[in-house]
Amino acid sequence: MPDADVDEAGLKLAARRLEMYSTKALAAARIVDRIIVRHAEFERGLKSLDRIYQLGPEFSVPKGLLAFGPPGSGKSTLIKTFVDTLPPSASITPGAETLFIRLTKSQALGPVVEAMLAGLEYAFPKVSNNTVGMKAPQVAKAVKRRGTRLIFIDEAHHLCLSSSSLSRAQGAGTPLTTLLMQLMDETGVGLCLCGGPQLEKLGDTDPYLTSRCQTRLELRNFDLSGPWLGLVRAMVKLCTTFDLSFLARDDQRRPLHEATKGNLRDLKTLVTEVVLVGVDAGKTEIDAPTMALAYERVYGAGSQASNPWSI
Repeated sequence: MPDADVDEAGLKLAARRLEMYSTKALAAARIVDRIIVRHAEFERGLKSLDRIYQLGPEFSVPKGLLAFGPPGSGKSTLIKTFVDTLPPSASITPGAETLFIRLTKSQALGPVVEAMLAGLEYAFPKVSNNTVGMKAPQVAKAVKRRGTRLIFIDEAHHLCLSSSSLSRAQGAGTPLTTLLMQLMDETGVGLCLCGGPQLEKLGDTDPYLTSRCQTRLELRNFDLSGPWLGLVRAMVKLCTTFDLSFLARDDQRRPLHEATKGNLRDLKTLVTEVVLVGVDAGKTEIDAPTMALAYERVYGAGSQASNPWSI
């Protein structure tokens, strides 16, 4: 499983922090980085995954979930939280309960089959163009052998065909969507497809696979309303290493939303940076100058015109 919502920019930022900040600041900020606020839609997603995990192999009707939303809205965090909190089962080998695959733009069947076989610990997972037809059916056998109950496909919006390709395919799907549909039918394994907003239109590419993923979950950026304030207050409460109460003030509700656009990843990135800056400055709580410097470090000196805390 990958870390939640990790991208190349995040890795570069983490590397820079190792050079810029003290060990004490890194330790304090790490607590913030690990905070997960279980807001209403997030909880609904977890309950949906619990249901699919429990019921999928027990009944003949396939069970699946389409989870879609903009980058940084918490889709990968949802997957990681579900897997990390999954109760152990005496009948399933630890680690075999779920399978995680991340798609690329190519949509090629061979690399996905190879990744699945490797994740299922198949003895000979290597796949070539000449062997993909023979190896693809082995995925279903490996799922049954391992007892895997739920498959996660991240970046699943890559399953959706372009407009020009759709006119040729006429809703017949692709080799990859057909494979996923067959896996659900033959093994009873649950399927969770996570991706960008365009995933909502998967039915245009393959209505048959989409009909098997009846549950929908849309994770959005937060608008400036009650849920946003509740989210921020929950983060403030969950942080035990630094006083974040400044963020929960009524006069900070709008500036914080303007800075992060209501995006969960951006919120956590900015607040983590605030703690790093604050601890190294010898502070125990946030103030406006600390917010201003943290914003500049995250978004760059060229962003000062849009810095809500700049003087």
